[in-house]
Amino acid sequence: MGKLIGIDLGTTKSCAAVWQDGAPVMIPNREGNRTTPSVVALVGGKRLVGEAAIRQAELTPERIVRSIKREMGTSARIRMDGHQYSPAEISAMILRQLREDAEEYLGEPVTEAVISVPAYFTDAQRQATRDAATIAGLTVRRMLNEPTAAALAYGVNNEPVSKVMVYDLGGGTFDVSVLDIRDKQIKVLATAGNSRLGGDDIDRMLCEMLCRRAAAQFSGLLADGRQSEESLLLNSPQITGLLTRAAVGAKITLSSEPEAKVSVMLPVGGKEPVLFETVVTRPEFEQLIRPLIEMTMEPVRQVLSDSHLNPEDINKVLMVGGCTRIPAVRGALRLLMGQQPFVGDDLSCEDGGCEGSVALGAALQAAALNGEVSEPVFLDVTPLTLGIETMGGVFSPIIPRNTTIPVKKTAVYTTAANFQTSVEIKVYQGERQMTRGNRLLGNFKLTGLKRAPRGMVQIAVTFEIDASGMVQVTARDLATGRAQDIVITAFGNLSRREVERAVADAQRYAREDHARRQEAACRDAAEAVLGRLNEVNRRDIPRESRRGLDEAEKRLRRALKGRDAESIRQASDALTVEINQMFYLF
Repeated sequence: MGKLIGIDLGTTKSCAAVWQDGAPVMIPNREGNRTTPSVVALVGGKRLVGEAAIRQAELTPERIVRSIKREMGTSARIRMDGHQYSPAEISAMILRQLREDAEEYLGEPVTEAVISVPAYFTDAQRQATRDAATIAGLTVRRMLNEPTAAALAYGVNNEPVSKVMVYDLGGGTFDVSVLDIRDKQIKVLATAGNSRLGGDDIDRMLCEMLCRRAAAQFSGLLADGRQSEESLLLNSPQITGLLTRAAVGAKITLSSEPEAKVSVMLPVGGKEPVLFETVVTRPEFEQLIRPLIEMTMEPVRQVLSDSHLNPEDINKVLMVGGCTRIPAVRGALRLLMGQQPFVGDDLSCEDGGCEGSVALGAALQAAALNGEVSEPVFLDVTPLTLGIETMGGVFSPIIPRNTTIPVKKTAVYTTAANFQTSVEIKVYQGERQMTRGNRLLGNFKLTGLKRAPRGMVQIAVTFEIDASGMVQVTARDLATGRAQDIVITAFGNLSRREVERAVADAQRYAREDHARRQEAACRDAAEAVLGRLNEVNRRDIPRESRRGLDEAEKRLRRALKGRDAESIRQASDALTVEINQMFYLF
């Protein structure tokens, strides 16, 4: 049985943590960093994830995929390197790299994980996350809502009585939850948010500002009667990539400095790259993103209302996610709540800061599942109302939003037409009274009903939601006992066959990746041997004694031109022997 870890699969960055020596600790990736960019590239069959993919983006920006978390649970297909991939398959590549880095760090297999998801994720998005984990070779022991995970990392479950608000503004999603903490029991009172709002939108807004300024600066080089200068720049993947990277850097700088200087070489006008320079001040930046910040304040007001609380009733406000480093974001929440929020950088949540708290909380939950610590009691809630469609397209709620889970509820319905022998159950999620304004999660038929006048046949519809937020719906004919059920896996998720195929593909990439890592390790060792060779003063060695050394060096350099790791290793060992003999003799 492999190790169980906690994973935060983020929109822009992902990370993993593990319980060690009585505390959750971050797992460094292969480059020594605590977080891995959620960026994927496939070039010539080679899978690149994280920093390696970002470096590839500078060469071929059209071949990389960012922010795939926003597409989870949809029917989107992403084309890379001549193949089409589902969002779950792309996410699986990120999860596989996190798993491999964890195995390297721990020195043992990793086969299970607690994975965090936004509280506002739908059932379809949660199922897609499970599919991604399966493809990556991981069994999901528990899905943990991100605000709850962050609260765990900050130790709020150790407080006797407290009402805590968790404001989580990440790279692509936004959640806010109000938690009631009593005697190590964490009960979510209300949750709200937007699964398509986050730092990516700030980057896009800032990139568009830079694009407008660049268009004005280079208007003479961009003359085109069919498109505006700004459109010409935005339609260039290479230029957009360069400006987006500059925007991200400026955003980070403006979180601590009054202004940010942008300096980037842009390939405009079909000539040599030209220098684009500008300065963005913090007031300009804050004015630009003010509408987005206000969009996050409305859900804050909503969860307070749903919890029947006022701002002064909240004992602590926690801020999670990289975007909470922006002073304007902190200031807006401080103004609304009337208190200074606690931010990851200010709290002693190990070494993760704003971006590691969710993974640390997931690792703590993993430790609880393994019996290493006492398991906290979670009482989470449904983010949106669940129900079915009735006659006329009317939405009939069965489980209202902010209902504590796990939960099981049943409602009884009757047939709408005379002598009906079947009914179609359409499952919806949302807050609108008519189903056309809500989201269809799935549908199924219950057949074999007894022929009877309308209203005579009674059908019990039961909704059951487990602790991970997964939904099962059952319809039962109360007269005959005939039943039919469905586990919601909304349109766009992968079928079992697709998951199995993706698992096989991932395993194939794993073998290729292992071979490449072995080759890279041999190359590094060989370069070290050649470096040591340079320390040998060959002029002091007789020519006849030097012949073996020279031949061994030539053999290693020939091997380095190929891709055979074993040949490189053998040639490297042979040269090491010759060098050792030279040091011993001379």
